[in-house]
Amino acid sequence: MDHDLVFHLGNSLVLPAWLAMLFRPSWRFGTDVLAPLITPAAMALLYSVYITLTLTGDGPGGFGDLEELGLGFSEPIGAMAGWAHYLVADVFIGSWALRESRRLGIRHRTMVPILILLLMLMPVGFLAYLVVRARHTGFAISAGRGA
Repeated sequence: MDHDLVFHLGNSLVLPAWLAMLFRPSWRFGTDVLAPLITPAAMALLYSVYITLTLTGDGPGGFGDLEELGLGFSEPIGAMAGWAHYLVADVFIGSWALRESRRLGIRHRTMVPILILLLMLMPVGFLAYLVVRARHTGFAISAGRGA
């Protein structure tokens, strides 16, 4: 299996969801189906294949300590499992933040830089979204339905 090719295909598969969120937020299929469901499910399937290969292979690494984890990520199969894991989380959190921001009335132009951060540096983007959300809702814990 050409792991480098799978890496590039995985990156390509998430792009339509991110492009929809960034440039076509009114396209409900893109923001409400492709980004939160189809794309993360496809990446989760890829992750499942690679984590199974990682756990059943003879390669170094494991989850017992930081050194074992590093050894696992030093192999292409382990690195690809980790990358697929990130791709699932990034697009899922991005789609959640976009839908939540739409529900709260946060302008899309405010969300664009946050979405880019979520794509490139998800934990930083997540924190940025929480700050914007808190400022927009007056720091309310729950501004949603049933609150």
